[in-house]
This record gives sequence, C-alpha cells and structure tokens, in this order.
Amino acid sequence: RIKSQDHRLEEEGADPDGAGRILLGRTGDGMRSFRTFCRSAGEALSSSAVTDEEAACGRAMSRLGPADVDILVLTVLASRRASVSPDGDVLALYPSNVLVSDEDAALGEVDTALFTMRSAMEALEQCVERLTNQSEAASTAALRAKRAGASRAAIGHVRRRKLLLEELDRCSSMLLNLESATQSLRRAKSDARALKCYEMAAGAMKLVRAPEEEGGMGLSAERVEEAAEELAEEMEELDTIGRELAAIGGGGGVVGGKKVFKQVF
Repeated sequence: RIKSQDHRLEEEGADPDGAGRILLGRTGDGMRSFRTFCRSAGEALSSSAVTDEEAACGRAMSRLGPADVDILVLTVLASRRASVSPDGDVLALYPSNVLVSDEDAALGEVDTALFTMRSAMEALEQCVERLTNQSEAASTAALRAKRAGASRAAIGHVRRRKLLLEELDRCSSMLLNLESATQSLRRAKSDARALKCYEMAAGAMKLVRAPEEEGGMGLSAERVEEAAEELAEEMEELDTIGRELAAIGGGGGVVGGKKVFKQVF
C-alpha cells in the first residue's frame, strides 16, 4: 500500500522469501523517519480502504504524534516485528512472516552506519539543490540591479552569490566523500559475505573428504582408483560371460544343463 523501495536495505538471511527489511529513523519527522512512514502508510490505507475499520485505522496512523509513535515502536519491538540499533536511533521493520530472533534483536553496526550515511547524503543533496537555486537567483538579481543602475545592490548580490558558491562547494565535497565511503562500506560488506561463502564451501569440501567414521563422506583419490579398478574388472568379467553365452548360442549342438552352468559360470 505504500512505496518504500527507498527505505529498503538488503538483509543477509533475514527473510527466506527474499523480501528486505525497512530501515527508518526512530525519531524525528524526516523523509526516512518512522513517523513519516506511518503517516504515509495511513494516508495510503485511508485512500484505498474497503471497510470502515480500515479507513479508521488509516486516519489514526496519519495523525500519529510523537508519544503515539513511541508506543507503536515499543509495540513492534515487543512483538518481535522489528529490531533497533544499539544507540536506539535506527529501527528495522521486518516482513510479516519473519520474527526477530534474540541474536538479531540489535541492528548491526554496518547496517546502522549505511542508513545514517544515506540519510546524511539525502540531507546534503537537498542542501546542494537549495544552494544552487539560491546562487542562481543571486546571479540573476545582480544582473537585474546592474541594469537598473543600482551598483551597491548589484555588489551585494555578487557577494552573496560568492558565499553561496563557497558553501555549495563545501557541501558538494562532503557529499562526494560520503558517497565514496558508502560505496566502500557496501563493497566491504559484499566482500565479507563472499568470503563467508568461500569458507563454507571449503568446510563442506573438507567434510566430503573426511573419513566416514568421522562423519564425512570418505571421498579420496585412493577410493576412486579402487572403484575404477573394480569397475573395470567387473565389466571385463561380464564381457567374458557375454562372449561365452554367444559362443554357446552359436555352437554345433545342445549341451546338458549342468555342463552349460560349468561353461558359462
């Protein structure tokens, strides 16, 4: 009922069906806050409600206050439908078919850092957009004042534009640094996951080669060679038996029963 793709963060092993968690700020009214999420969900529910109960629920969610949000957060945590970061600032909502285990009750530091960095990047992106618009407006005002003969006003607009551009450069540099750090952290998380898979594969291969008395499957080069030799011997023996049977069928006469057994076997 609500588009939350921007809130999604992949969770390793959290949901067997592949659905991700939704990470939100526990407090505040920002775009990624739990309160904003509930309000958006309430508005979506109200607009598409089929029953009066759904409509009432949607209206209630769209009007949640800070105290209401705190109670709702405690409720979803107690019902094991969410986990929270160690500092209590980031909330992770899980799919309805997933209950949070004791070991996952605390949100990991890496996921918390990624969410915090992403939120900071969004704030900087908005700041960059605002400063860009303001600097362009100052430039336009300076040109307009110059044409009107208001030199002092034009100089003031130029100085303001210079300050705005300096702040724009600072925010742009911070945004670039955060983007680089975020990519590095995501890459490191992916590398750690790949390394874990490598280690699991190596452990499974060792288990396959371990002796059966130690719980393994006993796969070894010696066993392969022995099995190949036995297979070749058995196949050769069967070929010999087949040739003997063919010789009996093409011979010049009928042989008694016991003599047939001796000749074949």
